[in-house]
Amino acid sequence: MGARIAIACLFALGCDVTGSVDQRIVDMTPPPDLVQAPDRVPWSVAVADLGGDGKIDVITANLEGNTISILRGNGDGTLGPAVEISVGQAPFAVLAAKLDGDQRPDLVVSLRTPSSVVVLLNQGDGTFRAALSYSGSGPAVAGDWNGDGQIDLATTTGLLLGHGDGTFGLAIVHNAGLGPSAVAAADLDRDGKLDLLVANGGDGSVTALLGNGDGTFRTAGVFTVGAGPASLAVADFDRDGRPDLVTADANYLAQAGNRITVLLGKGDGTFQPAVAIPVGSLPAIAIAGDWNGDGKADLAVAINRADGAGVLLGKGDGGFGSVASFPAGAGPRGIAAADLDSDGNLDFVVANSGGREGFGPPHGGSLSVLRGNGDGTFRGPADYPVAQ
Repeated sequence: MGARIAIACLFALGCDVTGSVDQRIVDMTPPPDLVQAPDRVPWSVAVADLGGDGKIDVITANLEGNTISILRGNGDGTLGPAVEISVGQAPFAVLAAKLDGDQRPDLVVSLRTPSSVVVLLNQGDGTFRAALSYSGSGPAVAGDWNGDGQIDLATTTGLLLGHGDGTFGLAIVHNAGLGPSAVAAADLDRDGKLDLLVANGGDGSVTALLGNGDGTFRTAGVFTVGAGPASLAVADFDRDGRPDLVTADANYLAQAGNRITVLLGKGDGTFQPAVAIPVGSLPAIAIAGDWNGDGKADLAVAINRADGAGVLLGKGDGGFGSVASFPAGAGPRGIAAADLDSDGNLDFVVANSGGREGFGPPHGGSLSVLRGNGDGTFRGPADYPVAQ
């Protein structure tokens, strides 16, 4: 069997366009001037089989280190030493996706200063080609928005149409709301054309943009969620065949976020009224997956001030069980899921910034591995440095 990876858009059409499920780790734009750190500060994490050996590798974007770190998987749930690659100033999000048709996962890194995305093409031998930079703001998601069979990149502010060789054209701007902070892809209205969801951290909303199939979009609606949504997860939580949505409402500016918001899809690009679920202080990012193997979409949330991950098992009707907490490192900011030890159970990797927001500066940061037991519980953590 191929490597098993959980993604934040289990139901999204965009997850199928590359024939791979190692591309959907959606993270948040960091609030300005909130973090002061001496070194590294991993802010986002992605998982992919970079070497084609059937073993899952882990990639972090290091906000203060101006690097990404790659930790090669050993196939038994452990990771090798971190190897760093310089990518530019203040990298805060990383995406793994197959961009150039060679079936090797490439990397897309979002930079804060200046706002841009850089693309690193995988050469298949553990190295990457020199980074190419493109205009764009916020984290990125991959998909085919103009129906030409080539992979495009969407950020919170625009669309980069792919040429099929890992290069991209000029950004086509799309309008969302105030302070766009996260992006996800799905076929919201089930017309076979890929759509976009943009979380707006500045006004506590999500904008649904329906794809026209030619790289342009029309607005389906703007939907109220909690204050300061920092990430998006898309899956069919109520098993009605329609994509649903969850936001992690961190509310960093007020240091007051403590909830996620669930919006069940109507299948036409709009959503039912939002339902808030308390999860703990400063939920940084939510991802979807099936943690207990019952065929129902579950959630995992990196909870910054709890220094751990919160797991909510799905009931299959759009509702969730109570939050179960599992320890990670200090100040989690990113989370991804994959089967790191090939036992058929999904595991977590958590990017720890090294400090809890509002409780002093981070100190270095780390990566935590939590091994899944297949019943919705996790053991660990095993912690790894992201720099040598």
